[in-house]
Formats: sequence, C-alpha cells, structure tokens
Amino acid sequence: MTHVKQRTLAEVFELAIEREQSAVDFYTSLAESSENPAMARAFEDLAKEELGHKARLQKALQRGGGMRQVMMPMDLKITEFVMPTVPVETMNYEDAIVMAMHREQAAFQLYSDLSEMMTDATLAFLFRSLAAEEARHRHRFELEYDEHVLDQN
Repeated sequence: MTHVKQRTLAEVFELAIEREQSAVDFYTSLAESSENPAMARAFEDLAKEELGHKARLQKALQRGGGMRQVMMPMDLKITEFVMPTVPVETMNYEDAIVMAMHREQAAFQLYSDLSEMMTDATLAFLFRSLAAEEARHRHRFELEYDEHVLDQN
C-alpha cells in the first residue's frame, strides 16, 4: 500500500506557486539565450504571464479562505509535473520548444486535477482558469513546433 501524504490547501498553493516561479525562471532563461528575437519576446511574454499566475495564487493564499482545511489524502503525481533539469544553454531550438510543451502540459494537468479537488467554487474556478491559460501556452508552442520544427524535417 502506497502512503500518500495529506496536504493542507495552503501547501497545495505553495506547491503551485513554486511551480509558477520555476516556469518564470525557465522562460526568462530561454528568452535570454534565444537567438530568434521573436521567440525571445514570446518567452519574455510567457514569463510575465507565469508571474501573473504566481501573483493570483499568492493573492488567493493570502486571502486564506479555508486554508486550515486538510484535503483528503491524494496522489499529487509529482513526478508527472517535475521536468528534467536541462541547462538552457545546451538546448537547441527544438529542445526548448519540446521542453516548454511538456512544462505547459504538466501545469495544465496539475491545475485541472486541483480544480476537481476543490470544494470551494471560487478556488475551483481559479484552478480551472489557470488550467485554461496553461493549455493556451501549450497550444502556442505546439503551433510553433508545427510551423518551425516539423516543416524543417
């Protein structure tokens, strides 16, 4: 039998906030190392959007409604959401796009799962809206991959 750690809602928010900061750092690094000015701007824009996600989560955490409530034991599937660490400097363009797609898919899945676990309608909506934004980010990278990577192969 697998032991699954119980987490408070505050701990779940902290996990999501850390994930958003990781995304900010990732996209900022990609923007700084990108040789394509258009993609550098796109990565900068994504870093700003992820920073906005982080701020929304921090604001919800500060409001604290129901934060003392302990959630039912659950498997957060952390390994599904943790991306392998690859130095950005060694990534080529295709690697960066693929890594970004995976990161956005993981974020989408995390927020989708969290939205389904929330009993508070406001928190469920927050996580659904974050999931939708992450899906749009993933779609943006899928289009980029289709247009600039698949067409060249």
